[in-house]
Amino acid sequence: MVSVKITEEVLTAYLHCKYKAYLLLTGVVQESSEYEQWLQRHDQEYIAAATRVLLEREEALCLPSHTPLTSEHLTQGLTTILGAHVEDASCALAFHALQRVPGASSVGAFHYVPVLFGSTGQAVHETQKLLLACGTLVLERLQHVRPPSGIVISGDAYKARRVDLGAQQVKAQKILNDLTEYLQGQKKPRLWLNDPCRICRYQQQCKAEATQLDDLSLLRRMSEREIQLYNRKGIFTVRQLSYTFRFRKRSKRVNPTAPLLTRIIHQPKKSTREGTFWDQDACQNTPSQDHYGPQTSSSDGLGAGQIGLIVALGHNAPAQPSWSCYPLLCIWSQGGSRSSSQVGEEPHTG
Repeated sequence: MVSVKITEEVLTAYLHCKYKAYLLLTGVVQESSEYEQWLQRHDQEYIAAATRVLLEREEALCLPSHTPLTSEHLTQGLTTILGAHVEDASCALAFHALQRVPGASSVGAFHYVPVLFGSTGQAVHETQKLLLACGTLVLERLQHVRPPSGIVISGDAYKARRVDLGAQQVKAQKILNDLTEYLQGQKKPRLWLNDPCRICRYQQQCKAEATQLDDLSLLRRMSEREIQLYNRKGIFTVRQLSYTFRFRKRSKRVNPTAPLLTRIIHQPKKSTREGTFWDQDACQNTPSQDHYGPQTSSSDGLGAGQIGLIVALGHNAPAQPSWSCYPLLCIWSQGGSRSSSQVGEEPHTG
């Protein structure tokens, strides 16, 4: 029986899904999905092309496949070592290449840094940095010096970029510690369904397990951080989370103008015998005025005064009249429409 060890595939799986790395280390075998197989073929083609380019550019040693790298290989001082494979009790890590750089180590006045063949993309991703950082920790066991940087070769021109790995060293050490505990059966990561599950070979198995546990990760919109916050409150299942649901309370804030607007909108119209005064159409007949001769009065002997009356005849005014006509309107509205003859029959008081 072949012993399972930490490989590049396990490291890559851990960076996307810790539970997948655990399944790989525990020997759970599943056939790779079609998309995973396509990715593997694409990566192998790029690695082969980059290897040919490095062999043409400079002096390089290409080790046979699965040949463990030893200190004797490093002491030769070659500029580049291709296909390096480092293996110990827990790790079986394959390096795409190793590049010699100045700096004293146990193998001489130089040491080696890991080289990673990326892809046709130009940017260096965080996943690639963490893979290089894990490689520096493994190389430290051979040359007793931890490289502070690594090299990524990517793009169609196979351009090399030096990457500083100082910020990733602590996280890389935690990754190797977690994987070692998974391998020894001391720790088991929590199941969590995420986006990479759609192309994973363990998709059906993990979904069935999550359904049996009624796990919160079944709610795909919920992030891992939100699930951890609920777990701290003692909520681990979808059923437990459903008990926290409450209907939204109606707002107690009342608009002070709402009752007034309601009364104005629903207020019935005030009607008269001929309809509402102001809502009438513009009068069709031209309003006329009758003037009655003034009456003189001199009873007190102080002089004569003229008293006259002007009455507007017509049904309605086309617009609101000025306030100067208000007394006349009051007379008109109280007495209704009156003719000139009716007005003339009223007795005049002297």
